[in-house]
Amino acid sequence: MNFLDKHRQMERLKEWLRKGRAGSINEMSQTFEVSNRTIKRWIADIRQHEQWDIEFCRKRNKYVLKGKKEE
Repeated sequence: MNFLDKHRQMERLKEWLRKGRAGSINEMSQTFEVSNRTIKRWIADIRQHEQWDIEFCRKRNKYVLKGKKEE
């Protein structure tokens, strides 16, 4: 995967998080055609570098965006 492909995939993941469409690690790794570890890394990057409050909801078995912190 080159830089442009990764950027597009990350933007797609962020859009899914904004719309509440993100699922479990397994669901997202199959959809994005990457490993589970890659999805975990992308979520960690979004949390750290963009300061998004992303949590895993066990009840719904999916990742949810609690809100983006204002700078």
